[in-house]
Amino acid sequence: MAIKPVSGKIKSQEINDNLSYLDDRVSKIITTPVDGINAEEIVDAREEEESLGDRLRVIARGSELEEGVVSPITTTFLMPGKNLFNIDVVIPQTTINMDNGSMTNSNHYDCHPFISVKESTEYQLSSTGSNSNIVGYYNSGKDFISAEQVPGGTTITTPPGTRFVQLAINGRHISSFQFEEGSISTPYESFQYVFGDDVQLKPNSIDVRHASFLNVSPNLFNQNAVLNGYINSSSGDFVEDDRYYATDYIYVKPNTTYIISPVSNLRLATYSSPSLSSVISNEDLSTNIFTTPSDATFIKLHFSSQRNTHDVMLVEGSQLPGTYLPYGKYLFDESVYVSDGEVTRREKTHLADKTIVCFGDSITGGYSYPNDYPTYISERLGSTVHNVGFSGARMSVFDSGYDAFSMVGIVDAIITNDFSWQDENVDINHNYPEKLQTLKSIDFNKVDIVTIFYGTNDFNSVVPKLDNEQDEFDQTTVLGAARHAVRELQKVFPHLKIVLLSTTWRTVGEGYADDESGRFGHMMIDLVNGLKGVSELHHIPFINMYNGLGLNQYNYETYLIDGLHPNPTGRKLIADRISSQLLAKL
Repeated sequence: MAIKPVSGKIKSQEINDNLSYLDDRVSKIITTPVDGINAEEIVDAREEEESLGDRLRVIARGSELEEGVVSPITTTFLMPGKNLFNIDVVIPQTTINMDNGSMTNSNHYDCHPFISVKESTEYQLSSTGSNSNIVGYYNSGKDFISAEQVPGGTTITTPPGTRFVQLAINGRHISSFQFEEGSISTPYESFQYVFGDDVQLKPNSIDVRHASFLNVSPNLFNQNAVLNGYINSSSGDFVEDDRYYATDYIYVKPNTTYIISPVSNLRLATYSSPSLSSVISNEDLSTNIFTTPSDATFIKLHFSSQRNTHDVMLVEGSQLPGTYLPYGKYLFDESVYVSDGEVTRREKTHLADKTIVCFGDSITGGYSYPNDYPTYISERLGSTVHNVGFSGARMSVFDSGYDAFSMVGIVDAIITNDFSWQDENVDINHNYPEKLQTLKSIDFNKVDIVTIFYGTNDFNSVVPKLDNEQDEFDQTTVLGAARHAVRELQKVFPHLKIVLLSTTWRTVGEGYADDESGRFGHMMIDLVNGLKGVSELHHIPFINMYNGLGLNQYNYETYLIDGLHPNPTGRKLIADRISSQLLAKL
């Protein structure tokens, strides 16, 4: 075999083939008498060795590699940090079957798929978890060994032969959950890949002081400094209580207006310097906007723990930023866009100043900032995008508490400004309080675009019908509910650009949506075509997510966690499709 010339992107097999060839040539040079090799052969071998060396040096510089060849798990110098729990890959509304280790549906749990662990080793579950976490143990082939139910704060020891675990965690605590090696619980750190011990960067070798495209975040809310507790109404002291979240001291300016993200049971305590123990004022607030007293130097806040803290912001002024800005970070200028480590300059789109609201089920609402597709849409368009999806909900109503969060129930609440039905049923799902709070805070008179992305739960239900020829606005049918939602929104908010989305391709049991009907007796394509008909009837844009997303039986495992819910790559695929269609159609 002669050496293979290589150019452009290099595959690992090409490297192996050429190395094998050179190794064979070198061995011949060493073992063959000198008089058996002529000068030309030696020169040829030398030139080939130098040519391959040049190509290997390109690899060493990290350029021209085939896309996806190098990832954290294929390097020797990058490894997971302290916290092994990666919220980006969590499957919403799933738990672990204690008998066989498989994943099953659940309204109260979210499940982290296989985490690599060591056998016969202690691991600590953070104390923020619920009292009924489930840990499943699996061997190197991911075959089930056993499972156990453990409370938060527990130290587990992996059984002999264990190479992977799966964790089912109460979703209310998932944003701050930590799973780490050892028997001692340490302060929370988000999942991240870190350099190995043998790789170091010189201190201060990367500096942002002279970067004109970086700004300091205006967000004063540090989620990592929040404790479970409340502020005493008279003394201003901290009191432990799992029903609330309380901040540490936050430095503020006197006589200045601030706004915090929508929260419930908000209390503000104001302190002067230098005596932090002396509280100036301590009051419950009915609004999320407040002005500090003339002698204020620090404040503390507390609010209901039903609200996750991962996307809470506190900023100076009376308006929140359009997208979440992390605390204490340097942020890229709006003209710079960062995705998957690649920095590009973003051109301003014609939707950059628009406000978009995304309605939907768990494909939308099963995730939150910064891991949901509405966030990715915001990054691509420069728009303000709100996620008000509700996991498990349907387009139609079907005599259940979930009806309050169907598209019909949500629209009726918006146009009447009466959310009492939703308040009564908000505990059905752990994600609902946060999403409902967001929904209540939206002024739809100031919204420009709404996307309606329901249907997969209707498809998988035995209750709703596709349509009712006798009543085109029958809310117990999928298409009737869609017509009702569009009609009512358009009547009350005629300025709204309403965009109807079809359901995405999915698996159905052991089969696929292409050839399996849903439990309500229709093929997925019937539902897609029906929704398209609703959009044509009302002369509104339609985005075909079933045929246009590119999902099928051959590639779905690249984009879907469980045959339905999108993984991070799938969420970006959804965002790309919706973003491009909004730009083209509006």
